[in-house]
Amino acid sequence: MSISIIASFSICGFLQIDLARVPDYYYPFIVWVIGLENMFRLINSVLIQPPEQQTIHRVATALAEVSTKLLAATTQMLAMLWIVSKKSSELSTFCTFAAIALVFDFFFHLTFFLPVVSVDVRRLELSDSLDRLDLARNRRNFVAKAIPERQFFLTTLLLGRGSLTSRIATSRIAGIVISICFILSLNVHFFEDGHPIWSFLHSLQWMLHSHPMSGLSANFAPIINQARTPIRWIMLQDYKDAKQILDFVKPNVHHIVARVYDPLFVVLHGSNRATPSENTSLLDVWWDIVRKHIYPFLLALFFSVAVVTLLMQYMLWNELPDEETDPDPTHRSSLTLDTLPQAHRLDLIKLTACARGHIISVGLDRFVSFSLFDPHTHKYSLNVLSTVAMAPPLWPIVSIAVDENGDWAALCTQDGNIAFWNLPERRLSHFVRVKLEDQPTCAFDFISIDKEEGERPSLIVVTIDATVIEIDVVGSKIVQTFRMSQEKLVLATISRSKAGVNIIALTRSGRIRIAASISGDWALAAVERLDNRLAPGSKEGKIRSLTLIPSLGAFATVRLRVVDLVDVKTKTLIHTFPPVLIKGNSLRILSSPRRECKHCHSTAVHSVSLAYIDFETQACVIRTYTISNDHNKLMCLAPTLAGKAPTCPGLASSKEHTYIINEPGSWEATKSQAVIGVRVRSSVPQAPTSSSSSSSSFGFESTSLQVQPPQDLTHRYRSVLSTSAVDTFRSENDVDSDEWEVWTMSSSGEFHTEALPTSPYELLVADTGPVVPLGNRSVALGFGNQVKVVMVGNERFEKDSNDFQDLAHLGGSRRRKMTNKRVI
Repeated sequence: MSISIIASFSICGFLQIDLARVPDYYYPFIVWVIGLENMFRLINSVLIQPPEQQTIHRVATALAEVSTKLLAATTQMLAMLWIVSKKSSELSTFCTFAAIALVFDFFFHLTFFLPVVSVDVRRLELSDSLDRLDLARNRRNFVAKAIPERQFFLTTLLLGRGSLTSRIATSRIAGIVISICFILSLNVHFFEDGHPIWSFLHSLQWMLHSHPMSGLSANFAPIINQARTPIRWIMLQDYKDAKQILDFVKPNVHHIVARVYDPLFVVLHGSNRATPSENTSLLDVWWDIVRKHIYPFLLALFFSVAVVTLLMQYMLWNELPDEETDPDPTHRSSLTLDTLPQAHRLDLIKLTACARGHIISVGLDRFVSFSLFDPHTHKYSLNVLSTVAMAPPLWPIVSIAVDENGDWAALCTQDGNIAFWNLPERRLSHFVRVKLEDQPTCAFDFISIDKEEGERPSLIVVTIDATVIEIDVVGSKIVQTFRMSQEKLVLATISRSKAGVNIIALTRSGRIRIAASISGDWALAAVERLDNRLAPGSKEGKIRSLTLIPSLGAFATVRLRVVDLVDVKTKTLIHTFPPVLIKGNSLRILSSPRRECKHCHSTAVHSVSLAYIDFETQACVIRTYTISNDHNKLMCLAPTLAGKAPTCPGLASSKEHTYIINEPGSWEATKSQAVIGVRVRSSVPQAPTSSSSSSSSFGFESTSLQVQPPQDLTHRYRSVLSTSAVDTFRSENDVDSDEWEVWTMSSSGEFHTEALPTSPYELLVADTGPVVPLGNRSVALGFGNQVKVVMVGNERFEKDSNDFQDLAHLGGSRRRKMTNKRVI
């Protein structure tokens, strides 16, 4: 706004517009009053956009929604200034300056203020990720508080839910009221010629009539005494007026000396200067006070109310409820379900997805579906590839992969024929043939390798005989082939992080082999040689499976009864968790955002959770390890040497909190410290349980407590489970056993369920298909011949999704209204 005022000064100087009659202290206030309305409207429009959109899309959508309002408000202000300028030449000068400043203010709002808002929105999003840490801790107290009465009064005043007076107190009307009050207040300055105080009706009458300034007559001398006193007259003059006076008194002089008599009285001889005494009544005194002060009082009153309305509406934007109220906030679910367009006629057998939101599915009908997510419309577009229509047929497909950038997809057949699909161009690009020699693939995924010529995408294929094949995607050629081990592999996985790309493989004898990418070359390492605690001959037995933790630069190994956390960079043991019985490869690791230890500057987190299927009970178990509820208390994940105690507080000093979901069905972990699953709704409700113990012991004892939920919770059960109690969630009405439901539980024990909607045109489903992670807060589920997307809260599909986010408030955001939800 300051730039707009400076620009208006420049333009007025170029046009030789005299601004001497406008007081200096009015200049900063002109554009501040007029431009503040557009600023608030633009900021509020950006804040109400869906948070799952990217920042640039939020700002663009907000500008598209309010641009017409901004233009209309600016045009309205210009029209009002034009009407007021017809009143007198003095007001015409002021209105000209204000109009120029207003045009520049509108221009700078579109060119300068928008980038500033975009940067500020990014700052708010980063601040939200930190605020969620404290929000989870204070959430119980916040939900229990009632809305204060003062906030209800402000709601009625600002949002227009009461009388007619409250309905007009919006930001748009308030800005116009401020502008009118400011312009009317100029009358006191420009019309100090002895007339009575101007009333509102008289001022409006002057606005509707034009009063051109009469020209000077040649028969009369110019009127120079325009003020009541010489001091006031001199204050109204500028250099140009002074030069005219000098030319009038004595041409071609630069200064004069004049004797001024102040005051000058002319008294007739014998006259009496004393005024006759009058008996003034109290009513006359009151009317005289009202007549002299009512106009400034009303201006100050309306101006103060309008300014306070604007400021309070903006400052309390995050605390005031939206116009649309939810009559039953307890039924608002944090789970969002979406069904993709149908592309298959038979069941799905393979499914993969990337952080960009793209999903690729393969069905028994030999069709391959490419569902591409549009970040602008938040909808999916479908492309279907018929493998049997190709020559030769691209079938059977044993492995599929999609690039994290959302550029490439790869399909691998059993005979080693790999097809590359270009996702942006929506077409089949090229083929590369590799020699698999009838060996199943253990790993099949894209990576990006930094070389001297730049970053290039590559496809890594790892077979069960420990053969690694690197394929250049753009060049359509095999770069290199090597073997990681002389033994056959049980499984292999690819770790992509900022530190580099690592291929981690597990042999049949329980040994771990790591191939690290260094400038395009691969360096092999045997983990048991660097840390003998991970050797197959250790007391805990050989390693049976492993799970990656990309956000922490580590991986977890599963032995007979323990879980080891291993650092990828140093290839040494970090911590050994208490005994657990894990079924197969069901282990998933949930971690809070990665931070830095204050003592040793190693990786530190607030909490680490193990999610797995118990081998004996077949229940889903989530074990969360944390030192304290204070999110500033971190656990150091620095690797420990054998026989040496850790120097920083770590997992050894943490507390364990256990949560159990019986009959979980199919599930998958997300990157927001939550687990999402789908199961058949049983007539006997299952009871998620919780317990707590110290991680230093190899067992725990739990006390149980039955809790009856409120009767209005019919489709969703939500609870923050206590660390010393067992909470039971029961539905009021029993449901049919053939109905399906999706559920989610966070690492802190927050549990939700939602009925899975089905269509009569869908196939009958006896068991769910593959479940894969999609984004930070969502998973893709193969359900019969359809793909369903389940999201926890607001999902934003972005490339960088390795950093875990704390699930402080499911589905919450800083813009949305906070509803009081029942916590059991």
